[in-house]
Amino acid sequence: MSRKPGERQTQRMKAAIEDAFQTLLREQSYETLTVSDITERANVGRSTFYRYFETKTDLLIAMHENLFTRLNLGMARRAEWLADTPPPGLVDFLTHMRRMDQRNPAYYTLSKDLSFSREMTLIIRRVTLLLNNQIEAGLRQAFADVESCIPLPLVAQSIVGIYTSLFSWWLTEKSDLTAEQAAIHIHCLIRALVCQAFLVTQPSDA
Repeated sequence: MSRKPGERQTQRMKAAIEDAFQTLLREQSYETLTVSDITERANVGRSTFYRYFETKTDLLIAMHENLFTRLNLGMARRAEWLADTPPPGLVDFLTHMRRMDQRNPAYYTLSKDLSFSREMTLIIRRVTLLLNNQIEAGLRQAFADVESCIPLPLVAQSIVGIYTSLFSWWLTEKSDLTAEQAAIHIHCLIRALVCQAFLVTQPSDA
């Protein structure tokens, strides 16, 4: 179904704002960026920005939400969780993380344990919650007919912990592992946890 003209306009405006924000984040820190900087670079008015986002924090959260949705880390098929190879979305995410400027917290809020401001700490919590919710929802759908022997929220939080701790190690230790190799290790740990939680051993297309 094609979008209505108003919906297309909304998507164009939001895309322009997000693109401007990402470009500016490569040039300066998140803390020093202002809404005026973003609207000027996007060539839109401040009223247009506030029509879609209350603050630059909301814009940052929305960008992470779009990224998680696009990469589908909360897989909805059992076979993907139990597969021998990591999902393409995980490889893409690691590639994306390594490519970004590590000096800018906006690009690695899930990856490094740094001393952030109170605002950035709250952002990390919100971003982590987004990922946690996506993973829990994916597990519920993938294993709808199987009862987990570990509380599902705990399984989801543990998976997020695997992601964040290994992202941090991979980036901060300057590991020689490629994104593909790192994804294999992360996926193996997550698959072992999922197998234990649902008492399964073999991949299934269910």
